[in-house]
Amino acid sequence: MPSPGRLASVLLRRRVPLVTRLGLFRTEALRRARPRAAYPLRYRTGTIFLSHDDYAIDWESLKFVVADHAYRTDHKGAIVLDLGAHKGYYGAYALAHGAHTVISFEPETANLELLDRSAATYGKRGADWRVRRSAVGAQRGKAALHVMSGSWAHSLHPPDSWAPVRSRRAACRCGGDG
Repeated sequence: MPSPGRLASVLLRRRVPLVTRLGLFRTEALRRARPRAAYPLRYRTGTIFLSHDDYAIDWESLKFVVADHAYRTDHKGAIVLDLGAHKGYYGAYALAHGAHTVISFEPETANLELLDRSAATYGKRGADWRVRRSAVGAQRGKAALHVMSGSWAHSLHPPDSWAPVRSRRAACRCGGDG
């Protein structure tokens, strides 16, 4: 949960669309009054989602992409590969800034569910956003996806400091088959 000062700093940034800033304020109120599994947030022509369980991580990730403009570049007409797409904040940002197509790869189930929902809202407005339930690794085939409790913490090759972690099998795609 962002501190009141951090929330205010994002709410005052004019480069964040007004509807998104108002939505962030509304989301903060909803989280306290009536928690939900996920909170929809309008961003440009679609909707992105922040999860209740991973709200602090999602909020920081969204702030990094949308408010801090960490990926500011010329996206006009670009085909963007979003590897490890999380919940789709960068994909939404790229489309909002002129990308022609976004192809998002995300293997983690909870992230993928909200990523799919986000991509569908943009697709209704004509955006070309494709989602692949897949990790990206050095070899084609199946690999163990090591998943920690945070929505951002999953890896095909986790560092030793992650031990012990729960693991599940996930498709691992590489190369031109997609």
